[in-house]
Amino acid sequence: MPALAQNKPEKLIYVGDNGPWHYVMVDEVGPAFKKETGIEIDFTLLPVDPWNAKLTAELSAGSDGIDIVQWSVGMAGWISPFMDDHEEVAAKIMKRDPEWDWGDFLGGSKTAATYDGKMAGIPYRVTTGIMHYQKALLEQAGITRLPETFAELEKAVIATNKPPERYGFGVSGKQGPAIFTSFISWLYSCGGRLADFKTGEIFINDDKAVAGLQFWIDLVVKDSQVPSYSKMAIVPWSFGANLGATTAAAVRGTPTPGVAISSVDWANGAAKTISGVSRANLGVFTVNNVTNFTNGDWVYVTGLSGSTW
Repeated sequence: MPALAQNKPEKLIYVGDNGPWHYVMVDEVGPAFKKETGIEIDFTLLPVDPWNAKLTAELSAGSDGIDIVQWSVGMAGWISPFMDDHEEVAAKIMKRDPEWDWGDFLGGSKTAATYDGKMAGIPYRVTTGIMHYQKALLEQAGITRLPETFAELEKAVIATNKPPERYGFGVSGKQGPAIFTSFISWLYSCGGRLADFKTGEIFINDDKAVAGLQFWIDLVVKDSQVPSYSKMAIVPWSFGANLGATTAAAVRGTPTPGVAISSVDWANGAAKTISGVSRANLGVFTVNNVTNFTNGDWVYVTGLSGSTW
């Protein structure tokens, strides 16, 4: 909150994003709060870009038109100067309501709400990546303890990968900051970090970060997979996950049907060079009994350079 509210305002202005889970506040929490206190909550829930723009404009202008701000971790650096110290806010809440225990909040969520030593907000929701596994399946594959190294994890993934009934490993590829969410765990596991917020020094391209990225890439693309490439539609997570398969299909369109591939091999360092291809001189992939392709199949080529396509 930018400033502590008056003793008994008639209305509080709340500005946040329009994630579907917020509507429980509009439909249930807000009315219940008004019934108990007589104070109405005016919710302004916006898509991410307009939400950021509104907060930036009003807070920078010194506006007092917002009472409660919902903000995300990525905003901490610029929004912190406009926020009260919420350690002090929490102390006042506990003094008024002893059952509200600041100690119940996870330490990581408090860290996420802190910038330059100041707690700029009270966490209300936090998402995190959790590696969960099925012990019985690992034991069936001869693995008697949870993998502790990258090499052990890779071995376990390959040993338990029995598609299409069961897959050895799955990662989040498109939620919020897309692949960053999956990569960050490998980065920290290698001892890497992102940046020094005081000096501005960037560490994302040092040896530790590169090692984490290389393992993550190899885990996803190196070994044989089913399907051999992912046909998952890259659509906003809120559409693809929250609103059901019917809506997701409407957003992304009908996926291209898959083709059974009998064998997929990885040849490290044995990339094939394609040259002399242009819009005027198209390249042709030949269908034969080795590739197991048929006319009309899609072939994906990576690492294109030297032309604008």
